Amino acid sequence: MNSLQNSKYNFKSPGLKLLLVCALVLLMTIPAMFIFVIIYDRSTRADQISTEIAFAAGGAQKIVGPILAVPVETMDSDGIWSTNNTIFVFANTGEVLADVDVSTKKKSLYSVQVYESDLSFKAEFDLGKLQSLNDNNKKILINQALILLQVSDLRGALSDAELTLEDGTTHVFSPESLNRGYGSGQYISASIPNLADNGSLKVSATLRLGGAKQISIIPFAKSTKIRIVSNWPHPGFSGDYLPDNKQISDNGFVGSRTIPKLASGLPDTLSITAWNKFSQQEKGMNVSFVSLSSPYQFVSRSLKYALLFIGLVFLTFFLFEMSNKRPVHAAQYVLVGLAQTVFYLLLLAFSEHIGFDLAFAIAAIAVVAMTGLYAGAVFGKKQTVTALLLFSGVYLLLFVLMRLVDYALIVGAVASLIGIATTMYMTRNLQWYGSGNDK
Repeated sequence: MNSLQNSKYNFKSPGLKLLLVCALVLLMTIPAMFIFVIIYDRSTRADQISTEIAFAAGGAQKIVGPILAVPVETMDSDGIWSTNNTIFVFANTGEVLADVDVSTKKKSLYSVQVYESDLSFKAEFDLGKLQSLNDNNKKILINQALILLQVSDLRGALSDAELTLEDGTTHVFSPESLNRGYGSGQYISASIPNLADNGSLKVSATLRLGGAKQISIIPFAKSTKIRIVSNWPHPGFSGDYLPDNKQISDNGFVGSRTIPKLASGLPDTLSITAWNKFSQQEKGMNVSFVSLSSPYQFVSRSLKYALLFIGLVFLTFFLFEMSNKRPVHAAQYVLVGLAQTVFYLLLLAFSEHIGFDLAFAIAAIAVVAMTGLYAGAVFGKKQTVTALLLFSGVYLLLFVLMRLVDYALIVGAVASLIGIATTMYMTRNLQWYGSGNDK
């Protein structure tokens, strides 16, 4: 009795064979995971090169201003007056328009998005409240006031920046010394002659600035209007203030946002110490210029579906084996699994040179042809066309999963259900114990 029972559990049993195939699916995901190590190494190298390119172009730029900086003269306990402080005065209203022309700069196999931006600013200051800051021990030196602009890296400056006053006179900005204690970042300044501590001050400024990867506009007025226009069709908006109005097309994008006082939190004035803390918060509207052609992101995503992918291929081979009643050795399944791993390697290698879509087509055609012809050799030439069509469908499914970012999980889940349902249907009459009475 025991010998009869044991004879049912041999490797000719379809049930045991299916269990073996499932185990091989899990086993073959291990070499696929090693591709992640290669992707990490290549992507790290790409990040290093792109950082070098971005650094040379000025890097991700953050722009703040115009802000009015007014020196303060104070008297110490010995009665000696000295200028050792600065008050930052913020505009009541301000506008920033950033017209950003983005291009791709390459070095070796790697590229990064660099840009040239034309920035224009408008600001209106209320100077009436400065008089109330004067007392017996403190004097506001309004005649020494400066208009400041802050940028992350002045190496990205492409031309001189100009300040235009309400009367039409212009002044050129100069690099501001760092020993004034204005905090982090690099500043440029322009003086305003004959400024009085009453009435209002209207100014406008222009700056042509280069950078890479991202541009950030920080609110500088109690109410700030920000508008960013670019020819890049793939913006990534981030930061504390997302655009409330945006249009994105193949020709570029427009994003705008009005940030009121309640949202910006800017007071009328701040001391140097308070300004340093406030400026480090970097609350602004950020735009990253996203590249959709990064091969490492797509190949990494495709590897996340390796279990589904290899499982569908192995199930297809198993169904061929059961329907043709031709045994397939475990080593042959391993060879098929290794072919799927080579697909990922080909995909990564070609993607670095010709882009993901074309690389996917080349790698898929090569591996589908190889596995399809192999299936024809194992199960008979009549099965070659069927195998080629089925394997092509599996690779097409994988490509669709790469493109459907928001619906990839749904498509993958439905494909898994269909695969299992097909297997259940085609093996519904199979004698899983291998008793020889298959219908």
